[in-house]
Amino acid sequence: MPYDGFLTTNIRNMLEIADDHETYPLQSQNYINNDGTLNWDILTKKNLSGGDYPDDQESDILLFKQSANHLKAAIVQQIHPFVQNLFTLSNEEILVKYNGKTTFLPEIPSELSNNLPSHYTKENFIFLDVLNTYRKAQFQLSFAIGISFLESSINGIVVSESEGQLCTSRQLKINTMLSNENIKNIFGIDVIFLLRLFCGPLQGMNLRNIVWHGFLVDNEFDSRYSSFLILLLLSLPLVSKKELKSLHEFDVPMHQQTFHIPFESTFIPAAQLEQWKECLHDYKNQNPYHVVTRLYPLLEHAMRCLFSKINKCEDRVMSAEVDNLYTTFDEILNPFVYDTGTPNGLYDELGDSIMLMLFDLLVWKDGPRVRDKLSHGAIDPNTLPTSIVDRTVFLCFILCKKYSDTTHYESVAFEPMFHPQIFLHADLIKTRDYMVHFYKNYVDGQPKRSSSDKVGLEGLNMSKEEEANLLVCIGELDERINKLIPNSSSMFNAHESDLLNSYNHLCNPCMIPRRYTGKVGNNVSVELQKIKTLRLIVVNSRQVLQPLLSAYDKYNQMVCERKAYAKHRNAFEKLKQNMFSIYLLMLVVLKNVEILTLSNNPYVNGHELRDALLKLVNSLQVGYASQPRTWRMFRKVLEISSTFNEYSQ
Repeated sequence: MPYDGFLTTNIRNMLEIADDHETYPLQSQNYINNDGTLNWDILTKKNLSGGDYPDDQESDILLFKQSANHLKAAIVQQIHPFVQNLFTLSNEEILVKYNGKTTFLPEIPSELSNNLPSHYTKENFIFLDVLNTYRKAQFQLSFAIGISFLESSINGIVVSESEGQLCTSRQLKINTMLSNENIKNIFGIDVIFLLRLFCGPLQGMNLRNIVWHGFLVDNEFDSRYSSFLILLLLSLPLVSKKELKSLHEFDVPMHQQTFHIPFESTFIPAAQLEQWKECLHDYKNQNPYHVVTRLYPLLEHAMRCLFSKINKCEDRVMSAEVDNLYTTFDEILNPFVYDTGTPNGLYDELGDSIMLMLFDLLVWKDGPRVRDKLSHGAIDPNTLPTSIVDRTVFLCFILCKKYSDTTHYESVAFEPMFHPQIFLHADLIKTRDYMVHFYKNYVDGQPKRSSSDKVGLEGLNMSKEEEANLLVCIGELDERINKLIPNSSSMFNAHESDLLNSYNHLCNPCMIPRRYTGKVGNNVSVELQKIKTLRLIVVNSRQVLQPLLSAYDKYNQMVCERKAYAKHRNAFEKLKQNMFSIYLLMLVVLKNVEILTLSNNPYVNGHELRDALLKLVNSLQVGYASQPRTWRMFRKVLEISSTFNEYSQ
């Protein structure tokens, strides 16, 4: 019977475990210690490598193949039967049995061994989830959760052991972590080779990526690998990674949706149909964490197949390879096809709404990025909102419906929830409210000074004439905003008597250009980075005022209670007379950001104002209004704004 899966012959042969003992002759060595942990000396040094082996990412394929056969022999002969017998015990009995033998499970005092503390299981729910799904014969799910737990635990060791060194806390790739010197010293070179064989580079068994990237067809996963993984977890000096990420903040419920997945859709690869059905038929009655853990690999592979068809590159991207990187969501959602540099046809094929849904869940930095966090074991399963599952399933429904002959497809209008520009608008509104409060309570009604007066405040030295020039500049900015969005006012002019109560451009955020959604590898596109920087300017602009207002309140209270010395009264008078100047400078900064946020075109009559303004973030000092650097930043805005007249005609 021809093979209709997505593994190459080399990978399939490496992963397949034969059932007959003739393939794997019985060995006299004992692969398992008396305490129930793996015997590393026998399993690795004497049986896996067959001698010396290279310690690098490009290990010899033949050596990996030979070592895979040794490992499969150990699994068939001893490890799988041992684990099956282990599961005649309850979870609590298993935990007690391995008390003190593992480091990621907390140690149980001997007097409590027969009466397991309730907190014990709560602290280790992920590992218990691995055990429970195995008991339910959900072996691939058990493996997916367990391999992510392994990766997360290794990452925890790398970060903790690198304390005080140049090390990022960002989740590292498994291959990178297994090359870390600290990990080599802790595990030993032989154990590292075993881990690299099992879940490391392309040339090995690479089960971690095979499972999580969705290459396995129905019933293709061998349950005996789950047995080995469980014993592997119980035998390694792992630590439980405490800093799991909560997804509570991404709980944005959808409007009630009624739908039925059309499983006859050509979007679903025929060889994976049963997996889709099993996962989706009753997803609302299942553990949300389990649903997305099973569904995202399936969705990724269905998207991979569609990507390869639309872009006419079926020759490579459909299958897992030993000499080429897999085609993952990073490449599938890239605006350009990696091999050819041509535009990715998926953008036109799927349309804006579906692409926005995909980026909402998978790409945008302010979003859940649930697929990445799931596969790297970074999510606290107890914090996964059902709304994330609902959005994922609804996306699958739309894709299946679009490629179904039996249902009528209508394009869906999708409002993104996690695009950085959405958060930028929210920060603009929050800062607008803060500026209105600032003006009404600290600026309006303050004494005016003559045109000859100059008042200095830690680097700020503004004359009446300069204030007048600022007001002219602000008027020009208002005209630009009105040209971008007719009949709309800026959100920041609290000093104007005819201030509008509503702003059309806030109620209806501007169109999100496609170029904002680009992603190359793990790097956010330039436009996304610019939005992030604009948001930083808005947030920091609000924050630099906070210590200033605190100082104002402090002086004001001292004056009102007649506790102020002459120096305090003089400082307070200077502060009051500077408030309007500070307010005008803030307006110039925020109106520039407002214009660049509303404009789809980063160029203003040929002058790239956007990049000039973005440079200001390097000068923005947060938290200390008394530092001259902050005020120099505001003065820099004046230099940029003064060029308006040169190119505004």
